[in-house]
Amino acid sequence: MIVDLHTHTRFGSNCSYLDPGELVWRAKEVGIDGVCITEHELCREAEALKGRELEQAVIATFLHSQPMGQKALTQEVLVLLGATKPDRIELEKGLRRWTQVSWFLDEAAIAEAGNGGVEMRELPKTSRLGTKPNLTQMHSQAVTRVLHARGIVRSTGRVLAGIQGNTVSLLNPISMETETRESVDTLVYASANTACDELYKALKDKVKEVHVIGDALGSPPRL
Repeated sequence: MIVDLHTHTRFGSNCSYLDPGELVWRAKEVGIDGVCITEHELCREAEALKGRELEQAVIATFLHSQPMGQKALTQEVLVLLGATKPDRIELEKGLRRWTQVSWFLDEAAIAEAGNGGVEMRELPKTSRLGTKPNLTQMHSQAVTRVLHARGIVRSTGRVLAGIQGNTVSLLNPISMETETRESVDTLVYASANTACDELYKALKDKVKEVHVIGDALGSPPRL
């Protein structure tokens, strides 16, 4: 059995264009039997953790969940991470955040940790990574369905290739195929905290209005 223990998706890593479904499909295509998703976003949130402990925790939980149905004891995972001497408060904070946002953690573990919301009280005593979507994933998919019903199309993992009038061309960087969206009134382009100065310049003369939010543009050069 071949398992890749370090993979990313577009939901938590700006270096990936894949959603979890595409990642699994691609893994099967190249002969990989299993994948463990370790995202960057949580590591960026937990800046005090220098040893990528959260990614290690995901991998440890994944391994302890094999064969399917087994569980990882949180205390054992904390012991495994102890070699890097992380700040205990920051580590537990990061692990609670992972419990909140993971798409594949068993619901029983999330329920153990409290209400599963922002005010999660404690770490679950055990964790298990499964193959079925949990409520966090189902909520995200439901949001997509609601947006679609209201005429809003969310094209994720795509690169803006061109705009001609009200027609937008999008490139899939995995398949290198181009998709078109016609009769587009408003386009919202999320740059994942990456400055897109050249894109801004290119769009400025092609569309009626351009609004920049957050870190979409780089800092002006210092004189």
